[in-house]
Amino acid sequence: MNSRQNMVIFIRHGESESNVAGVLTHDVTGYPLTTKGIGQAQKVSKVLMDLAIDQVYCSPLLRTTRTAEIIAQDRGLAVNSDARLRESGMGKLNKTRARTVTDAERKEFEMEPWEDIVSRMKQFAESCTGISVAVSHALPIRALVSDTLGMDDASTHGVNIGFCSITAFATVPMRVLSIGSRSLPQAVIGFAGTG
Repeated sequence: MNSRQNMVIFIRHGESESNVAGVLTHDVTGYPLTTKGIGQAQKVSKVLMDLAIDQVYCSPLLRTTRTAEIIAQDRGLAVNSDARLRESGMGKLNKTRARTVTDAERKEFEMEPWEDIVSRMKQFAESCTGISVAVSHALPIRALVSDTLGMDDASTHGVNIGFCSITAFATVPMRVLSIGSRSLPQAVIGFAGTG
């Protein structure tokens, strides 16, 4: 396959009940998409309609699985669950109120180390061929953005990966094509050869 076509389009899941409640959670079950979140997934699926997507992947969590199902269903594709796309391990903060956590606090709260999140997301992206959609979570997507841009966790705290936003990467060589976009960016259209 032509390396020009190796692209991963990361989509953050739609709004879930955990987001509305302000709860941090890495639990696989529970916290489904809200009605608004379902609408967001349907909208991003339509935004991506002009792309010839080869496969759809998702984190094993309910909110990402449902978002991916909506995208895949519109294309007649299967959804492939991949644990590398999962939410950051929350450690002692699982099921607690959402808050910003510093790098030092990650260790204190027995959370998954930043470097481990970066590593698994890079491994996933580099394993993809063709045009892949991968539904994941804000922090893992931001971790891959920060690493690709040569930045650390603290340097990218202001990067907004909104619900059902588009963050795309060319994988050969690894480079960022878009971050947190609500529409299909021209760089993605051009890279995919659809424009």
